[in-house]
Amino acid sequence: MEKTQIETAQFWARENHTPLFTLTDPQKKDIQNTLIIYKKGISNFYYINDSEYLRSEKGYKYFNNKPKVKIYLKNTKLKILLIKKFINKQQTINYQNLSNLELFNQFIKTKTIILRFFQSYSKTEACNFKKFEENNLNFKENFEEIGKIRLKMRELMQPLFNLFIGDIIQEAIKRNKMSLNDSYFYTLDEIKDLFLKNKKIPEKTLKTRKEGYSVIINNNGFKILTGKKFLRTTKIIDKKFSTNTKILQGSVACQGKVIGIARVIIQNKQNLKKELSKIKDGEILVTDMTKPEMITYCKKTSAIVTDEGGILCHAAIISREFNIPCIVGTKIATQLIKTGDKIEVDAIKGEIKKIN
Repeated sequence: MEKTQIETAQFWARENHTPLFTLTDPQKKDIQNTLIIYKKGISNFYYINDSEYLRSEKGYKYFNNKPKVKIYLKNTKLKILLIKKFINKQQTINYQNLSNLELFNQFIKTKTIILRFFQSYSKTEACNFKKFEENNLNFKENFEEIGKIRLKMRELMQPLFNLFIGDIIQEAIKRNKMSLNDSYFYTLDEIKDLFLKNKKIPEKTLKTRKEGYSVIINNNGFKILTGKKFLRTTKIIDKKFSTNTKILQGSVACQGKVIGIARVIIQNKQNLKKELSKIKDGEILVTDMTKPEMITYCKKTSAIVTDEGGILCHAAIISREFNIPCIVGTKIATQLIKTGDKIEVDAIKGEIKKIN
């Protein structure tokens, strides 16, 4: 059954190591029917069991309904204001003075706010809008406004997770004399025991998960695979998403055709700002995804290519704003292309190819 589920995988997103305690929360409905593979500091997300198609259909029906779009925009704007107020209030708390129970309650409170955040944010995930790449006047009336709301929500991610990880989790690990990195390998139940009982997971379990793990999440809950089962998972995925191809394909976010030198930027690098500063005028930015702090550098590029995303992702929105040819959702561009490669970006056909 597991092999069958893994073989249905469709690439979704690539992030820096996402904590296990956020992935093993039964209330987090936005990651149902998902496969997550952690390896060497990176978490790759994949849809499984037709979830990409089902979410796409659901998103199409939802955002093709004008009254629902208006309600969504109104509610999300209100939610953004409430989250900002919550962050400002929480930043005044001295977590060092709290008991273990009080600290855990703050953990739960903040986790709940993050869940509410993702309930709104995940509605605009890339997969939901594939049908809208055709001319759909109903949707296009609200298209850019939805995109701007999504950007405003993206700007809340950093302060929310600084509060969640940088303050609350940091205080918990300090009391238990362990590293922040180690806490990322704890499930939600295990992190609860850490807060309330000062109970750590066995060293053997920690070591095995650090070597790599995959998590399959479906309607029946979650299952963590390590060791040989994890290796079998990665073998199936590596075969399915082989980089042995000469032409990459993705979704066109902003039309145009450009030939230029590639500059590959990976988000997980600690010296990201230094890497971004190396971008030269006219280079083609090839990245896993763009973030708000990259806007200044994106303006210098002649085209943008991303591994993940759809027509409402950050790269798509800013490329249209600056009229920069852009192809998103290639899945493996950063694996196939290297800095210095001469490439052609055909953001009409949605194709990228190397030029010898």
